Amino acid sequence: GDDYAAKLFTAYGKMANTPARQLVENELIRTYMALGKTNKAINFLEKKVQKDNDLAAAKMLVPTYIGRSDFKSARSMLTLIPQEGQENTNYYSFNNIMLSLAESGKNLFQADSIQRLHSHFRGSPLQMFLHRPYKQALPFFLF
Repeated sequence: GDDYAAKLFTAYGKMANTPARQLVENELIRTYMALGKTNKAINFLEKKVQKDNDLAAAKMLVPTYIGRSDFKSARSMLTLIPQEGQENTNYYSFNNIMLSLAESGKNLFQADSIQRLHSHFRGSPLQMFLHRPYKQALPFFLF
């Protein structure tokens, strides 16, 4: 439980920025979530964004904030996503729509027109949701 999380955190702090460190990071976040320590997971990701300007952490936090109705933080984190490259552009567009809907008290299925969402992407909203960044981050969304 908590001892395991503490050991992971200690190991993480001592590791160089390698794929192994990413695996420890993922396990640490999963462990925090399994222990019901969502705020610790969020704080960990926020520090990664602040300290390392970590784009993957920012991408995990945006839908987390939306799910918690923390729209100001979601909007702030969303502005950190660069508008370069198809993946980032699609991510930004999709989450901007989701945030706008949430701010107006709606969800994807209550949108005025699903066709409007389709026009923002090459694929459907569901395909965008299952696009690589979401497929990887989905287990970590901290609603």
